[in-house]
Amino acid sequence: MLESDVLSVHRDGKIKIVPNVELRTIDDLRMIYTPGVAIVCEEIKKSFSLARKYTATGNTVCIATNGSAVLGLGDIGVLAAMPVMEGKSVILSKMANVNCMPILLDQTNADKIVDALCTIAKTFALIMIEDIKAPLCFEVERKLQEKVSIPVFHDDQHGTATVILAALLKALQLSTKEKSAVKIVINGAGAAGIATAKMLLEYGFKNIVVCDRSGAIYQARAENMNVEKKAIAEQTNQADEKGELANIIKGKDIFIGLSSRDLVSEEMVHSMNKEPIILALANPVPEIWPERALKAGAAIALDGRTVNNCLVFPGLIRGTLDAMALEINYAMKFKAAETVASLAQTKEIVPDFMDLAVHRKVAAAVKEAAIASQ
Repeated sequence: MLESDVLSVHRDGKIKIVPNVELRTIDDLRMIYTPGVAIVCEEIKKSFSLARKYTATGNTVCIATNGSAVLGLGDIGVLAAMPVMEGKSVILSKMANVNCMPILLDQTNADKIVDALCTIAKTFALIMIEDIKAPLCFEVERKLQEKVSIPVFHDDQHGTATVILAALLKALQLSTKEKSAVKIVINGAGAAGIATAKMLLEYGFKNIVVCDRSGAIYQARAENMNVEKKAIAEQTNQADEKGELANIIKGKDIFIGLSSRDLVSEEMVHSMNKEPIILALANPVPEIWPERALKAGAAIALDGRTVNNCLVFPGLIRGTLDAMALEINYAMKFKAAETVASLAQTKEIVPDFMDLAVHRKVAAAVKEAAIASQ
C-alpha cells in the first residue's frame, strides 16, 4: 500500500456522529427536541434504566487511551493515537453495529485516569481501555471495574488472549499435540503476554513459561519485576527454568510471541519439539516470519496479520451489550474463542475477518454465555 493512499483514507478522520432520525419539518423538531423531548426526560427520570431504551447510551462504547503503548509504535501521545481509536471505532460500527466514542486522556496517573472515566461512565454501555502501557493498564482496569457498573474491557489484554486461545484450539485440532501435555513459552510480559498466560492457565493449559527481555520469569527473580510479573511467576514455570529465550524455547511445543521483531531464529525453532506451533505476533514485524518458521520445521506458523484480535472484539462486545452484562468474564471469552475456532475452514486456523456471519455468531455465543454465567 502507498503512504499517500493511507493518508488519503484518513483525511478529515474516519468517523463522525450521525443522527438516527430525520429533521425535515417543524413537527420533527418539536418531537426530537423541545417540547417533545421533555416527555422522554420525564420517563427516564422515573427509571434510569430507560436511558438504554430511549437514548444511544445502551449501544455506545467509550474507547479510552493515553497513547502510551500504541501498536508497535510505543508511547506516541494521545493525538497520535487517535487514528487507532478511530480505526477500532470503524471496525465496531461496521462489524457489530456498535457506536464508539474515542476519549483521549493526556494522563499517566492511574487514579486520575480512573476518576476521569468514572465521571463520564454513564454516557456509555461499556468502556474499552486501549493502548495504555503495562503495568499501568492492569491498575486502571482493576480500579475502574470496581467503581463502575458497566463492563470494562482492555482489548490489548483480553482480545489478544482470546484470539490466541482460538488459534491454539484450532491448531491443536490439526496437530498431534494434546492440550494437557504441550509445553508453551510466551515471550513478552506486558499486557498481552500476562493476560494470555492467565487465560491459558484458566482454560487448562499447564506447562507455561513466560519470558521478558530479562529472560524466563520465575518466583525468586529480582531483576525487572513488577506486581503482575510476580503474580504470574507463582502460577507458571513450575520447573523453575532460568535463562534467555534461546534456552527456554528448547523442547517447547508452542511459541507465542508478544514482544519484538526478529527475536527468534530458525535454529531456535529447530530446537523445539517436533513440529512446533509458532504464533509470532509482534507488530508490525513478527519475532520470526512464518515462512522461515515453517522452513525450520514448524507445523503451523502464523503472525499478527492472521491471528488478530479484530476477529474477537466486535462479537465479544456486541454479545456483552446484548446481554446487558455487568462484566466480561472468562466464560464469555472462552465461548468467543471456541466459536472463532469452530468457524475456521477445515485446514485454516482462523476464519475470515470480513465475514459478518463470524461476528454475529460470536456475539450470539457470548450473549448466551453471559446470561448463563452472570
